[in-house]
Amino acid sequence: MNPSRNLTDLPLEVHPHIGLAFAFHNSKRLQKLKIAYLNVKELSVVLQLCGSSVNHIDGSIVLCDELKLVEQHCPNLQFIELVVSNENLNGIKSLLTKVRSLISMTLNTTPIWHRLGIVELLKLQPSLRRLHLRRFCGEELFEVRNLVNLEELIIDYSLDESFNIHVLCYRLKKLRTLHVQCLSFTVSKEFGKVACPALTELKLCNPGFGWQAWRTSARDMLRWILSHAETLEVLHLSLRIPYYEPDTDTCEILSECKRLRHFYMPIRTGNFDFAHRLIEIVSEKGKPLELDFDNNMVHDQIRKLMDKTAAKHLITLGDHYYF
Repeated sequence: MNPSRNLTDLPLEVHPHIGLAFAFHNSKRLQKLKIAYLNVKELSVVLQLCGSSVNHIDGSIVLCDELKLVEQHCPNLQFIELVVSNENLNGIKSLLTKVRSLISMTLNTTPIWHRLGIVELLKLQPSLRRLHLRRFCGEELFEVRNLVNLEELIIDYSLDESFNIHVLCYRLKKLRTLHVQCLSFTVSKEFGKVACPALTELKLCNPGFGWQAWRTSARDMLRWILSHAETLEVLHLSLRIPYYEPDTDTCEILSECKRLRHFYMPIRTGNFDFAHRLIEIVSEKGKPLELDFDNNMVHDQIRKLMDKTAAKHLITLGDHYYF
């Protein structure tokens, strides 16, 4: 069986004719195309030869001419990254209307507050399972809640001043992975049932700039997180919100989340009472757990206490994860 080929090995930047000859002879097996070294003319030739077999384009597509070529020649495309601008907006909309085989997609833009009409077009992608949005805001961003087949959602650098995580997610029943980085979080006071019953990985970060971070209390946020305690395996929290008690909240999270394998949450100061309680909880659960509090002093306190307990075989202290 002939293996699929990868155009990352294609030396077009060294000799275009050699690279294009490679593309011609492997046109039926070429699946992954790296476009960093291709100008529009070279891309046109390669896609005419190989486009029908390409399912993964590695690199950001920006130019309108590139979008047209992909639309014309890549009917089986599954993985793509697009940079949205006012200049190429219509080209992106056209591509999303014509190519309907996408499984994974990344969309980058500068902060645009008016509605673009791009995210709602993703409903035309029945197989879309992974979506990564950068710098999307407002109504355009919250169209995500209608993409009910998503399994992985990553939102970076949202400038929304009131990001209601429950409103965004409550329809996404198949969601397994959720990463959100935004200015501030809110959560509905009465959110009813678990928003994402399949959620196993949750990463939330807000930098806490100014008054925007003071939109909800830690208790409301913690209630929403713990509503997923039965399924969470990976939890990373870097939150700047009022009434935030990292020591207490950590112990509650570790007690409630029975399947947790990895937990990250910065703690500025710690004490031996916290370390002792944490070790007790992990020992009672009896399952391996990787912890990272982004604080060497806290880690040292835990190490000193757990050396004399069964927890030393269960706890691994991380090397400071960053969002």
